[in-house]
Amino acid sequence: MKAEEIRKMSDEELPNEFAFLTQFRYVDGTLPKMGEYPNLTFEPLITGRYCVSVPEGHEIYRYSSISLSTVLKYPILILSGTEDIIGAMLSAYGTPRKITLIDDYAVFNQMIQESNTYLTLNRMSSSFETSLTVNRRKNILLKEEIHTDFGVVYHNDRPLSPVTVEFLDAVRRYCMKHYGTAEQ
Repeated sequence: MKAEEIRKMSDEELPNEFAFLTQFRYVDGTLPKMGEYPNLTFEPLITGRYCVSVPEGHEIYRYSSISLSTVLKYPILILSGTEDIIGAMLSAYGTPRKITLIDDYAVFNQMIQESNTYLTLNRMSSSFETSLTVNRRKNILLKEEIHTDFGVVYHNDRPLSPVTVEFLDAVRRYCMKHYGTAEQ
């Protein structure tokens, strides 16, 4: 969810009771800063550590961890819907050499499967503390230990309905079973 969407949600009625949100934690704070929206509550469902996804054959493929300053030297592929968050995160560590924005998820997915050039940033899909290879791409942990919280955001003055609470409990159990957490 983009920062401007959170601002809009903070000022207006939600079409539903809640929205899902991924919040990055890096360097000296969070992005977006949920404290700037006192009428909203963010409740994390799972926390994960961030990594860089490297194609097989790339010169940094052999690394087990890497600094973001090294990652910034290579072309990075970003899905346009995450540009304001990932772009801001990257710029906190330096100036990327080249970023390619892709609007369509199917095109983005095809490019990361077929390209031997582009790096992507991903949340680890489990609590692994070591590198993981998936679909000829290796997830390498970042030395900066950037984390993300995936959760729900809702208005403080509108309690969630019992049906929504039950649904979010099911989502939480699913996330814990299939994705785990990087920290307790």
